[in-house]
Amino acid sequence: MRLLIVDDDPTVVEVLKTAFTIFSYECHTAMTGDDEALEAVEAHHPHLVLLDAILPGTNGFEVCRKIKTGAKPQQTRVVMISGYLDETDKGFARICGADGWVVKPFSIEALRERVETVLAKKR
Repeated sequence: MRLLIVDDDPTVVEVLKTAFTIFSYECHTAMTGDDEALEAVEAHHPHLVLLDAILPGTNGFEVCRKIKTGAKPQQTRVVMISGYLDETDKGFARICGADGWVVKPFSIEALRERVETVLAKKR
């Protein structure tokens, strides 16, 4: 499975990339929500995007909306990640098309379970 990790914190990116590589995912990364994240979606065709809600430039909600209104929105799942997703933010994530969300701080195992649950719904 191909995974795209989009976060502006290099430590978070490296931890997630290392963990999911160990879990046998093919991992790609992007650090901004501007063109970088969307170009990575086009280049790598990930099965799932782990997407930070707050990014420099275009925020994660807008990136999610663009992914979900793109050419093949049903083929890419999005799990939003944020340190402060309240009920309003969760509702907005749903409106933007997010398939799930995880609130920081999280355990890698909890995130892995969420990813696997979201991917299982795709099949």
